[in-house]
Amino acid sequence: MEWTNIILLLVAGLNFGMALLIWLRNPKHKINILFALAVLSTGLWSMAEAMFREAPTRDLAFLWAKLENTLGSLIIIFFFLFTIYFPYQSKRFNFAAKTLIVVSVVVLYLMIWLKLHVVGVILQEPNNDFILSGWGRTYYTLFMMVYLGIAYYLLLVKYFIVEGIFRKTLFNVLFATGIFASFGSVFGVIFPLIYGRNNPWHAPVFSLPMIVILAWFLLLGDKKISIKPR
Repeated sequence: MEWTNIILLLVAGLNFGMALLIWLRNPKHKINILFALAVLSTGLWSMAEAMFREAPTRDLAFLWAKLENTLGSLIIIFFFLFTIYFPYQSKRFNFAAKTLIVVSVVVLYLMIWLKLHVVGVILQEPNNDFILSGWGRTYYTLFMMVYLGIAYYLLLVKYFIVEGIFRKTLFNVLFATGIFASFGSVFGVIFPLIYGRNNPWHAPVFSLPMIVILAWFLLLGDKKISIKPR
């Protein structure tokens, strides 16, 4: 296996471990469950990228390409839901907003799995590539950027309202996830939009600073702070 793909698998393993750690802090609460699912999706996204790059056949490459893009979007979806409830729920969506969210997600996955997003694969293992449709990658980018933007808007609004432990907790989460969100978006979303091709292999690697910061935060930091409800 190519060394870059081995790194992707190692990154996946570290994300799996962090997801477990977050979930075990409070396994019954939706805040921990949603954040753990977001980190778990990051690990699965990294693994899918490695598997796609190593896929020996066209059909297998298409499958992993679909899974990679699906898992990439799940990171944003779970993180978006997490920000609604963390560290407390301050926003309630009406029926129209909920319907819009559901429809946007359904359209995204229909587009991915009906081959309206990834329209071709280039077999050159261990560095396979895929080709994206123009409107497909535009919708995918808008979906990711809109939900990511709303998520950080919700976190920042809460950050400037709360005080003490909750503000410190929010700062750590903003800082840790912000690094990954910034670089991951550039290499995993913006570059494919511009070039119409697969994201660079190192996009998932930018989750490593998030893992390090969260590990310090959860294991070695202030013991009064944890990912749990108000």
